[in-house]
Amino acid sequence: MNHGSSSVFYAIVHCRDQHDALRILAAAKEGGADFTKCQDARKSHPLSFHRVDATLFSPLHLAARRGLDDIVSYLIDQGLDIDDKEGLHLTRKTPLMEAILNHQETTAVLIVRRGASRGLCPPNLEAFQASIREGLRCLVRIIVERNRVDVNADLGYGCTPLVLAVCHRKGPMIPTLLELGARALPAMRRFCSDNAFLSILWLLGSGSSVLQGSLKIDETSELIFSIATERVSSSQKNQQILSLERLLKFLCHDRQSLGNVMVSSASDFEDFLDALLQTILSVDHTDTHLASLFQSWGARIHTGVFLQLCRILGSSLFTEDIRRCLRQNPGLLHCFDFVHHYSLHCSSPARGWAVSYFLSRVPSYAIRLVQELKQHGLPLTRRGVEMLDLSSLENGNAPG
Repeated sequence: MNHGSSSVFYAIVHCRDQHDALRILAAAKEGGADFTKCQDARKSHPLSFHRVDATLFSPLHLAARRGLDDIVSYLIDQGLDIDDKEGLHLTRKTPLMEAILNHQETTAVLIVRRGASRGLCPPNLEAFQASIREGLRCLVRIIVERNRVDVNADLGYGCTPLVLAVCHRKGPMIPTLLELGARALPAMRRFCSDNAFLSILWLLGSGSSVLQGSLKIDETSELIFSIATERVSSSQKNQQILSLERLLKFLCHDRQSLGNVMVSSASDFEDFLDALLQTILSVDHTDTHLASLFQSWGARIHTGVFLQLCRILGSSLFTEDIRRCLRQNPGLLHCFDFVHHYSLHCSSPARGWAVSYFLSRVPSYAIRLVQELKQHGLPLTRRGVEMLDLSSLENGNAPG
């Protein structure tokens, strides 16, 4: 019955009732069975001519893989090494990893509480990382609290537990890590630098209730500024805009929740929006999508932008050598088009001196140039101007 400890193998692998299995294990122990190794006698019996398999299994690993908590406890009580140090030389997973990778959370919790440490101590945090990837929230909480694992530890290449959870889209894990002290700002910074706006949106959506209290006003403002100044491809533009909208809502919520003692006053918030608009609206670079977003939140175009456009558009350089002018000011036509459109559609009460001055000084050929570029489906850049037949502009006042 105990050939190669096969009774141990059958008791665990074919277990339907752990109490029955424990009785079999107790009988096998009296019969001299080895609890360190077992095998399937049907595949390894010397008289078997077919499917010969001499594979030796660890009973503790088998029980952990199947989530047999009572059997795992029994085997540990028999003195088996819970960390399976012998397995280090066999590149074998630990019983804890077997339980984690097979989603046996209660078994994994039991093993940790019984003293498992391999994969839970720096620099080897493999089991901790696996528990995050598999979304085992209770286990992660116990590991952090019992083993005092740093929830903001660098897991390699700048990856933190929170970044790992977001990358594997483990939504319920986000609030758990934040409640345990995980800092959202470093993760958001990383996603911002990588232009991973979907990850930012996912983090904001999954941990919104906890993030409201963990992200400070200045940290949220920093993230908004960082995202706004990232230059992204057209395929990522919508994600960038959605990320900014969510963070602006976060910022508004924080300001309102602080009431009369808020650190950032309404005027500070308005100034911040104005500054964001000026950052992405200039003759050097203009992002019309973001400019429209910030304007919808109440950002105002500074007088300096109107005056700068008047100065450049009225210069001899623009009139005589527009290509050179656009080399020096690559965002000129985009900026002009946005500001001119805003000025034309600005309501009379909101139209101040700067808007009126700008409209009165705008050269007609600048307006015609932008119209021609748009009509021919050309970009508002130096390349677009080079592809345009400038002789099509009227009055002979076309820039050269």
